[in-house]
Amino acid sequence: MGIQQALLSIPSASFVVALDANATAGTHNTSGVTGLDNGNLTVGAGLNRVLIVQLAFVADTGLPTGTTVKWDPVGANQSLTQIVSIDGGNYRASLWGLVNPTSGNKIIRAAWGGNTAYPAMNGTCFTGANQTGGATTFARSASTSGNSGAASLNVTSLTGNIAVDAVCSADVLSAPTRTQLVNEGFVNLGSSRASGAGSAISFGWTIASAVDWAQVGCDIVAG
Repeated sequence: MGIQQALLSIPSASFVVALDANATAGTHNTSGVTGLDNGNLTVGAGLNRVLIVQLAFVADTGLPTGTTVKWDPVGANQSLTQIVSIDGGNYRASLWGLVNPTSGNKIIRAAWGGNTAYPAMNGTCFTGANQTGGATTFARSASTSGNSGAASLNVTSLTGNIAVDAVCSADVLSAPTRTQLVNEGFVNLGSSRASGAGSAISFGWTIASAVDWAQVGCDIVAG
């Protein structure tokens, strides 16, 4: 083992990132709209919580602009920060993050301007994560897009962390190579997770035909 690989394998904090809760179902809309809610996630009371929202769009006349994502918009009204986003044709995949989300069964609300879009969204909460926010907590983001029957993305994740991906495609997704979090139809939003091991993690998905796709990912840092 080389020095660099050995350093990547050393836990950076006393906490280990762990899954707290995943939305019981993703949400989507089959009409062109300017907003979408998901009320299917219950955030627990564990220490050092973070919320990840997986958001995807397809649009016939151009992708939306000015997107915002909020947790508990009628209560704590906490704003998420975009971690990473990429477009592939008329498809967009993105990840959004929030440290210390308020606990409970709340609403995730996405809204946007410009063009209407066909959206899909999911939410996942983890515990044991760094509470700084931004690229310190949601590190080593990566993105790629293509036109093929398979999507694949590498995300480097350190030991004690958890990496997450989100993919959006023009056809049905299946067979994720990592633990699935959601596979939401119509817009075909998929997301999965994997425990960090001090090396690059490959997130792969099979697509029913050779079509446009977009994929993003990041490493959730322990803290």
